[in-house]
Amino acid sequence: MIQTLETPNETLFVAPPSENMSTASITAYRSDRVGYLKFCRNQGLALGDTSSLEAYRDALMGASLRPTTVNRKLYGIKKGIFGYLIATYGKEKAEVLKLAYRSVKAVKLSINEKVVRPEAILSEEEIQKLVSAADPKTALIITFLSKTGCRISEALNLKLDDIRETDDAMELTVIGKGMRARTVFLSKSDYEMIRNTFNGQTYLFETIHGNRYDKVNISKKIWKLSQAVLGRHSSAHTFRHSFATNKIRETRKIQAVSQYLGHASVSITLDMYTHETFSLNELL
Repeated sequence: MIQTLETPNETLFVAPPSENMSTASITAYRSDRVGYLKFCRNQGLALGDTSSLEAYRDALMGASLRPTTVNRKLYGIKKGIFGYLIATYGKEKAEVLKLAYRSVKAVKLSINEKVVRPEAILSEEEIQKLVSAADPKTALIITFLSKTGCRISEALNLKLDDIRETDDAMELTVIGKGMRARTVFLSKSDYEMIRNTFNGQTYLFETIHGNRYDKVNISKKIWKLSQAVLGRHSSAHTFRHSFATNKIRETRKIQAVSQYLGHASVSITLDMYTHETFSLNELL
């Protein structure tokens, strides 16, 4: 296993140089790693040892954190350790050392942990209220997210070169998780409104300075807008959840929705978006 990290290597663990993430993700992961670092110090455990990782995971569960939160923290810590290994030993040796961390398992999620609750889904009417109340550019981003089911990062990273016009619609190639490419569609009228408003040279959604829009700023706008208009918080990802749920309700084509969203397997879609329950009449 790796050596206990001591100053100045603690800094290398908390913010390894090999990371390539958004500012928000780096901040969140750094906070998780600092928490693990303090735990190791207080408990006299070796930073980076599998036993200390397992102990910290169990401590987080003992603090009644949700399994999804525990797993996110565990993932961020492992990512930090791997970045440290690369910086310290080089990538080839780091890959070998990384194998040891497979023994530290994530917390198993129950079906209820994975489900997107019906109350978190926006109706078409609610989405339209948000569109009507938003500034023109935010309104078009909301429209795009709600009609394509794309993640906010997929939308903001979409380049004009990845868009093709067909007879009936615009065909968009987006890159999702795991660098998996998939095709989504947008009406020509919606596409024209976006182009006329943003008029980017490289990206579909482009700032006046020729840069991509910042995911964190857009997400904050949507969060505040939803609170003001609907009286509850909604994130940019809520539109993806709403798209999926509404399409399953309309078509019952779960596998088609799964492929369209770019899920790694249809079981993910089933766990997240099937909200059916028995009525009393169906049981008696």
